[in-house]
Amino acid sequence: MFDVYTSFRVEFESACTRFQLLHNGDEIFAGHDINPLYRSIDNGKAARFPHARCDLKNIMQSLWKHATANKAEKLQQAACLCDTADAVGRPGECKFGNYSEWEFDLKVGCPNTPWAESKTLKKYGMSRICDDFFDFDWFCNMGAYWMCDDGLARNVEQIRKGQMNSVFPNLHDVNNASVAKKLTHAVRSSLDGVPHEIRKKYSAKSIRKGMITEIDMSSFITLFMVCVRSGHWSGTSLESYMDEMNSLRSLPAANALHGNPLNMEPVMPDIDVVGGRNREQVEALLDELFVVDVPDFKRDGRLRIILEICFASMIRHLPEIVRLCGGHCLVASTLFRAAEKIGLTDARYLNFNPKSVLLQWSEMVSDNYRQEFDAAKLKTMNSSVDIGALFNMLSQVARDVKELKEENRNTELELAKEKALTAYMSQQNETLQSAYDEEKRRTKIILKQFYPSPGSPSAPAATKRIRRDVVMEEIHEPTALNFGDEFSNALQASNPVQAV
Repeated sequence: MFDVYTSFRVEFESACTRFQLLHNGDEIFAGHDINPLYRSIDNGKAARFPHARCDLKNIMQSLWKHATANKAEKLQQAACLCDTADAVGRPGECKFGNYSEWEFDLKVGCPNTPWAESKTLKKYGMSRICDDFFDFDWFCNMGAYWMCDDGLARNVEQIRKGQMNSVFPNLHDVNNASVAKKLTHAVRSSLDGVPHEIRKKYSAKSIRKGMITEIDMSSFITLFMVCVRSGHWSGTSLESYMDEMNSLRSLPAANALHGNPLNMEPVMPDIDVVGGRNREQVEALLDELFVVDVPDFKRDGRLRIILEICFASMIRHLPEIVRLCGGHCLVASTLFRAAEKIGLTDARYLNFNPKSVLLQWSEMVSDNYRQEFDAAKLKTMNSSVDIGALFNMLSQVARDVKELKEENRNTELELAKEKALTAYMSQQNETLQSAYDEEKRRTKIILKQFYPSPGSPSAPAATKRIRRDVVMEEIHEPTALNFGDEFSNALQASNPVQAV
């Protein structure tokens, strides 16, 4: 049967658009367009332009900052947003994640968390990789959700409903549209300081729109690579012959989304770099931080490695979390409190308290990750001539040089100010010294004029008394002068009353 509504809607929309263009009016067909949510658009002008704060970075950081022990669900919202953005999924599809389908792909070197689409009923592999910033690091956000909101714990009702392996079991109590509304509310409520007129242009759909655009802007990305991760049809029958659950297929788009060379191998943070002797303390920390009811995440479980990577990711980003969200934020305070509770120690840092030891571990994990990451990136550059990656690397070098020049310029300005201040102080000292020498010279002349030496003729007594008064007014520091006993006797003879 011919779909009259579809044909009529297309023609009606075209007519409305044409009318608006020709008459330059304010009419809008249907609702407002949804703006894309990019990873970060804040270029230092967020204070003057509210729309500069409309990005995932500010939304995620706002959720982390406002999360408390009584509002731990904000970290679950952050995990849902990050899970959806990293998978370039539709809003609400994070509801269908299931731990029973997860695996750590040893061949690729990263977790594979298959993604299911409610619209097309498709399911395909989804590789997960790390990011340089905690607000867009899937491992860090999932670890925070599991740690602070008991994401791996299950109550009796959830077990009865068969939600043991559901990634977000609470979302199964609402329909798919309500999940999208919850995420839209999380997006809009986290745009701190943004007017309502601007907020309403962003929703959960903005995430998918922004992430696809981010991937599309990457150098040498192909339409097929984008479609593999987003789930769109590539327009070819080749898809029916491919292994859709292979996570390697979605890796190039994941690298593009996280700013890496397209064919770069995944690099995971490793908590074992803190030393084999500290393994028991690592296990004690994991047991203290995570309430684990899901069997695959328990000790020796097949997904335990993913839990350890998430823990290592939070440790790696800990200084950044403290700097941006404060040491009192829920994630940082939970990590520090657990370290103190188990009495975290390290033989290399005997005089360090548990909090300081944890920060030392953070530095070790971060340094090791950066070394492995740079080695993998260099290997990628050597294996193939990736002009896009080379351009990105040169651009980063140029930015570093620019920052270094800016720092040097600021340093030169500070040195110039110090030099000018020193010169001014030196000039002032010279002026004061000259004034002091002049006053000293003038005082000597006055003394020599009014009080001649013993060999010179003596002046009348009345004149001496007048001159004594004059001298006492001129001399500022009479105690510093020693006139001798003869001068004192002369004063007493000339003015016995004043002498008394």
